[in-house]
Amino acid sequence: MSIREIARISKVSVGTVSHYLNGTRSVAPDKAERIRQAIDCIGYKMRIRRPGPKTRERRGIRCGAVAILLLSELTPTQIYRLPVFPSLFSSIQEQLTSLGMASIIEQASPHRPLPELLDTRFCDGAIVIPIAARFPLDPALQARLHSIPHVCCLSRHPDLRDCVELISFNNALTGRIAADYFYQRGHSRAVFFNPEPDHPAYAERGRFFVDECAARGMEATILSVADCISSPYHVLARKFLQLSPGVTAVFFCADHCMAGVAIELGKLGFDVLALDMLGCNYERIFLSLFSQSLATIDIRIQQIGSLAVERLLERINRSSSVYPACTLLDPMLINPAT
Repeated sequence: MSIREIARISKVSVGTVSHYLNGTRSVAPDKAERIRQAIDCIGYKMRIRRPGPKTRERRGIRCGAVAILLLSELTPTQIYRLPVFPSLFSSIQEQLTSLGMASIIEQASPHRPLPELLDTRFCDGAIVIPIAARFPLDPALQARLHSIPHVCCLSRHPDLRDCVELISFNNALTGRIAADYFYQRGHSRAVFFNPEPDHPAYAERGRFFVDECAARGMEATILSVADCISSPYHVLARKFLQLSPGVTAVFFCADHCMAGVAIELGKLGFDVLALDMLGCNYERIFLSLFSQSLATIDIRIQQIGSLAVERLLERINRSSSVYPACTLLDPMLINPAT
């Protein structure tokens, strides 16, 4: 739908609609109301990148594209198989599409230190997503990022720690929510499952959970395996069965881990439904594998992606001179039983 259609429905000139949308001139209240009703009627959404003089709200937009920069040595296939990243990518792309902008996915690694399209000729800014990025960033890449508006999603690379805003989730609160959930349900012993002990967020989540359980007088144990093990869920299941009786509550680092361990426990003849299980990350595809609805913690990946776009556009448009160093969204308990 174009502004010509809005003008026709609201019975005003195209110029009047343009002034209303861009805020370049005041519009009479009765005309403004008709224009607003016409916009609502046809579901018109103003695009950020469009011809004509630039208003203050879109003065930084030149290319109409944002780079999603992945800092990782993983292959693209491996990255897309990671549970949370499809949701993160889709939320970023949906938000950009709704604003009339495009996304460019680029990757930096030791073998490709400076992506070609990470350039002001091709993008207006970048959303940086480190994924197990343990390598130092090339100085040329650091210099390029200093010259282009950008924000970080989920975590910061150490080389960018002091110079960019981080949009992520409150992992400490995740552990507190889990401990509260089990405490209120009368449990005294709990286990935290983590098949990836080198995963920073999972390891931190487990530590917070154990500390919060201890503060409530509960005993919590972390079960983990070495990263090199080819069947971590089977090993975790066997470790769990070796624990002394009395563990009734289990918290999983992520929902896909909950599904994997539950399958292995079932193969070993254990009734997993006898446990009070709590997942994390709100991975619906894995939650749907269970015959009963299970509780999980939503770390709000989709909201993080949308907020990253919003904060990046603020930097692109220079709408503020002061930006927060870190924004952590509070996770939420998703409990189908309540």
